[in-house]
Amino acid sequence: MSQTQAHEAENEFRFRTVLDHTYDWEYWINPDSTIRYISPSCERITGYSPEAFMAKPDLLLDIVHADDRETLLAHTVAGHNLQEHAVMYFRLITRSGTTRWIEHRCLPIFSNQGEYLGRRVSNRDVTDRVKA
Repeated sequence: MSQTQAHEAENEFRFRTVLDHTYDWEYWINPDSTIRYISPSCERITGYSPEAFMAKPDLLLDIVHADDRETLLAHTVAGHNLQEHAVMYFRLITRSGTTRWIEHRCLPIFSNQGEYLGRRVSNRDVTDRVKA
């Protein structure tokens, strides 16, 4: 392994360690709406594994509370045109049937050359804060 390859492997390890152990549910959505990465914390929050979300990219819409689904769908469609950070709140129904409130934050990602690479999303369970 060359020094460059070793450096890239070390960087990948560091970034993966941080992302895979984040408390919030983090993910990256490609421009074509497929999921490029999703953190394991999605399972703690929703009861569904990263593999379940990767296999069915619309799973989030499926588990969003019926009263919030249209709002999230409109945000998702508009999200590809966002030029700045966006915040919204919605409820979802976990695999076990529990309702959770989510604070959703997303922002567009661009390459150094200005190419749109998708959206970076962070979902935080704020159920306790909403109940208080």
